[in-house]
Amino acid sequence: AFKDKAQILVDVFFNKAPQTLTKRVNSLQKLCNGLQKENVGFPCNEDQFYGFLKRDAANGAPPSRLKSYFEAVVFARYVLGLEALKPLTDSRRCLGATMTKQLVCPRQADPFTVKQLQIFHEHLRDSDEIWNKVMCGMVLFCVYARARWSDAQHAEGLLEDTDEKGILRFLEAKASVHKTARAFHLKHQFLPMSAPSIGITDDNWGVQWMHARRQLKIDDLTKYPLLPAPDSMLEPTRRPVTTREAKLWMHELLGDHVSKASKTTSHSCKCTCLSFLAKRGVSFEDRLILGYHSNHLKMALVYSRDSAARPLALLSHVLGEIRQGIFEPDCTRSGRLKEGAVSLDKVEAFAFRADESDQTVDFVSESKDTEEASEASWQKVGEPAHSAQGSEPLDAGHVTTDSSDSSAEEFVERTPVVGHYTIDVPDNKALWLNQNSRMFHLAFEDHVKVLLCGRRITMGFKKHRGSVRYDSAKCKQCFRLKDS
Repeated sequence: AFKDKAQILVDVFFNKAPQTLTKRVNSLQKLCNGLQKENVGFPCNEDQFYGFLKRDAANGAPPSRLKSYFEAVVFARYVLGLEALKPLTDSRRCLGATMTKQLVCPRQADPFTVKQLQIFHEHLRDSDEIWNKVMCGMVLFCVYARARWSDAQHAEGLLEDTDEKGILRFLEAKASVHKTARAFHLKHQFLPMSAPSIGITDDNWGVQWMHARRQLKIDDLTKYPLLPAPDSMLEPTRRPVTTREAKLWMHELLGDHVSKASKTTSHSCKCTCLSFLAKRGVSFEDRLILGYHSNHLKMALVYSRDSAARPLALLSHVLGEIRQGIFEPDCTRSGRLKEGAVSLDKVEAFAFRADESDQTVDFVSESKDTEEASEASWQKVGEPAHSAQGSEPLDAGHVTTDSSDSSAEEFVERTPVVGHYTIDVPDNKALWLNQNSRMFHLAFEDHVKVLLCGRRITMGFKKHRGSVRYDSAKCKQCFRLKDS
């Protein structure tokens, strides 16, 4: 009876987020109550709906409320199947009445400052209240994992990634319900949210958070969300902490370090590290991957099983610079980078040293004089770099090492060599690169609109001079006509 009726609702709203449903229901309720005060029933006709919108706007209703009315009507027509609302959704004047007449800038959430993150670290490390500990750990996880609060609350598994010595290095959560779940390269896949367990402080916040979760007995994600809401007896429940509750809790923990004018919300967690990386000059592609955004690199993401390897190395590098005081993201442009900062192009790979006691990350880069940039910014061609004598070998990671034959104390770091060669192009032809598909084409030297294969030269193409990778894709039609 009741269970069967509830299942019908589940089937009708199978692809809608609970927050979206709540928003639409509240908008429909306000619309129906407003129409009822004017003795108008729902569904109404187009003229009645337009008159209601204009009167509500004249009474000082914000544009967002008017827009929510129109979205609720569209929802009722297409999801609930009320075809009587078709004239309302097709009406140009009703749509225009819901649009704002003033150009306003969107108010986005402010990223956390370094000081605010340090406060969360202090609460997690030293607080006597266990709930404050798990809350701060949740905030730090969302910050370092660049995760939306709702995506993290849908986590179905939490993996502790440790090294050979048992030191926790990364925390990775997997969520099947997330904003980009229907994107092409993430379709029917878990969203892996990976966070370095060492952030802007020297202590391992991941170990502290997992210990607090086990103390509170909320480590079983089949029973509880990642951060369950406590009841009146401070016992965990199955209900997750909402974004509004998280915002109020964050403000309570930060105290005087957050002003009333600041836009510090739960979405500040996602944008904080992305803001740090943007200020440090990390490329758009790396930031898109770290932010789990759908982008034009679909094919590369579909066929790469660890596409976040380099972006995570860059994130750990930037966090290490903040720990050491080399990079201060809260300063102005003129004072962010201090002496000792290195170019991000030199950050090729990273490995954790086995003899490190402070649990920091050591980055390995090739010498500048042997580097030769390839098509991708993170792929380098160069001779093997020799390390200093007497140093300890790196553990197995993204860098492979071999011992020297002359001495057991010396070792050689060998980086992968990517072969390049020069394409023999006739003098009257030019080589063009499709920046999206990475495929090479040919065109006459004086042609800037059409390729030999007949395709148009758009903004996505650029002329290429020099050598190319051995495995680069080449257009068969263009190269068949190379000597024409």
